[in-house]
Amino acid sequence: MGRLLLLFFIFVLLGSCGDSLPKNVLPKETMTPLLTDLHIADGYASSMYGPENEIKVASAYKSLYKKYSTDSIGVRKSLEYYTKHPDELQLIYVDVEKRILQLQKEEQRRLALQQKEELRKLKLEEAKKQRKIKFAEFRSRFSKGKYAFGKSYKTPADAYLKRWKRPVKAPKPVIKKDSLKTDSLKRKLLLKKESRR
Repeated sequence: MGRLLLLFFIFVLLGSCGDSLPKNVLPKETMTPLLTDLHIADGYASSMYGPENEIKVASAYKSLYKKYSTDSIGVRKSLEYYTKHPDELQLIYVDVEKRILQLQKEEQRRLALQQKEELRKLKLEEAKKQRKIKFAEFRSRFSKGKYAFGKSYKTPADAYLKRWKRPVKAPKPVIKKDSLKTDSLKRKLLLKKESRR
């Protein structure tokens, strides 16, 4: 009976020392995203200068503490605890580094897509400007009577206009004397045609 009681107390002591965290210490599952967000907020704060920006930085930290239901004292106590347990802290920071690298890749992808969209909009605007310029040139040529349809384009009326400008005379039929003697009927027909003209 004494041995069983002794074994029971040993298991209770070992179980209580193993996985339990002190009162104000955050677990690993909370510390990883909290430290990721804190490092991002630190980078944001380092880029902000001046007294008017201190309020923005302080509100960023307050919103982070509210998101994870803690405060600066809880974060400090958690970091003190994990620095005493370096293996656990190393695992946390490996996860933090992975998250930050993933966020950087997502940001680079977003910026690349944004640049492509801006370039597409610029090309579209340039094409619209070029279209307006060409249309204005066409309108001015059209108003002056110069048609800008291209070199190979011909209107259907071009052939008729050329005929009216230069009337084409039909060649006179050549009558051979020999054929007139032999064929009097042909001779009469040809004379009639000439008289009609």
